[in-house]
Amino acid sequence: MKLFTYAKVAGGASNALAEAKGKTGSHHIAGGTNLIDLMKENVMAPAHLVDINALELNQIE
Repeated sequence: MKLFTYAKVAGGASNALAEAKGKTGSHHIAGGTNLIDLMKENVMAPAHLVDINALELNQIE
């Protein structure tokens, strides 16, 4: 597995999402995703992960 950065969104306003928007290779991660498994198998290799589990559904666009 390649090295990556990780940011966790807390609450409604999120600097992590704004910062990730401009980063190449950013990927959002939430419950029910198998992204970590794909990373372990070298199928995907995002450079930056943003955990959006703390957001309410109406805050996600």
